[in-house]
Amino acid sequence: MFRGVVVVGFDYRIGPVVEAMFPEGVVPRDSVWNLALDVWMSIFSREITEDSNQKAYGDYGRLAVISFCENGENYALVALFDDDDGGVVWQIKDALKEVMDRAVEKLKKGGRSFDVARSVYEEINGLVAGPRRFPVEVYDGFKRIYDMLGKVLNALNEVKDEEVKGRLVGVVSELADSISDLALNLALTWGDRNIISAILRKSGG
Repeated sequence: MFRGVVVVGFDYRIGPVVEAMFPEGVVPRDSVWNLALDVWMSIFSREITEDSNQKAYGDYGRLAVISFCENGENYALVALFDDDDGGVVWQIKDALKEVMDRAVEKLKKGGRSFDVARSVYEEINGLVAGPRRFPVEVYDGFKRIYDMLGKVLNALNEVKDEEVKGRLVGVVSELADSISDLALNLALTWGDRNIISAILRKSGG
């Protein structure tokens, strides 16, 4: 069973610090410092890497999936499962990596640790609940939006003023990125791999 998320910050002056956890108490209070220190040491000793990112904490029966980043400040994002959930983690490993990588990017950009922890908790819960399919209306809705954006881009080709045309293209591109981000967030929360693939193909084109 998925238990929760912990954000560990690394400060070279004071050492590792648990900046946020969701839900509160997912790690026993008397184990918080030990977890933070162990995660820190595991990353910097290369025991934990991007390709080998799981570790068991038998003292309180947890399997940790760890993602980390460095950007001036250093962070690790820890997703905690029951220690016998290796099979579940394996089944969702690709989608789980997407969720955690995106969350790490938010931390790198200055996102609030608590908000990131809560968001990741909700998204992983959606994955663990099992694959659910978006209603057909959702697929159709996003298809209509992308079709309309395509028509707008085609119409922009008729704009003669290059400066105006450049600004409009930039605005439409930002809008398309925002729509793709929204769709991807929904898809990751639902665990619907089909729509994730479709969105990435569409936004890549």
